[in-house]
Amino acid sequence: MNRGKSPLAPAESATLAAVLERMFPADERDPGAIGLGAVRYVEDQLAGELNVHLADYRWGLAWVDRLAQERCGARFAALEPQLQDEVLAVFDRDESSDPDGPDGAPSGRAFVDLLDEHLYEGLLGDPRYGGNRDGCGWDLIRFPGPRRTVDPADQELDATPRKGLPSTYEDPFFAAQGESA
Repeated sequence: MNRGKSPLAPAESATLAAVLERMFPADERDPGAIGLGAVRYVEDQLAGELNVHLADYRWGLAWVDRLAQERCGARFAALEPQLQDEVLAVFDRDESSDPDGPDGAPSGRAFVDLLDEHLYEGLLGDPRYGGNRDGCGWDLIRFPGPRRTVDPADQELDATPRKGLPSTYEDPFFAAQGESA
């Protein structure tokens, strides 16, 4: 888990935040990708374990901004949500190609898939890794948090599960395993 400086430039970070927020927007009831910490998760991971995808992110975010500029006259982060959705739809439908992309660069659809995968890791992963702030992503899917056992009352279809631990790493068993590793 890296909690250091983002490997992305400020403009790339702004585009990433805007893209992920459109993919999982906040509403009156729930926080979006930014509020749940998914953007922070992705940036932290790009500085660490996901560093193998850093070039794809830099290229893909620049491509999103170029397409937004060409079609709408502004960088993606500066667009109204409806225009942002139109730009993302071009990628989602794989209707755009980047002739300047590096060899082996993903298609527009593949870039959206990569964003989607990392977005949901940030929304629903263990909060210890920087996303799923305060377990709110788990609350959205009614996951109570990690537990070694589940009480029979919590297994009833109409039951609201009681909260588990805030992180797997709060369980003494896992903490002890980490100390011996």
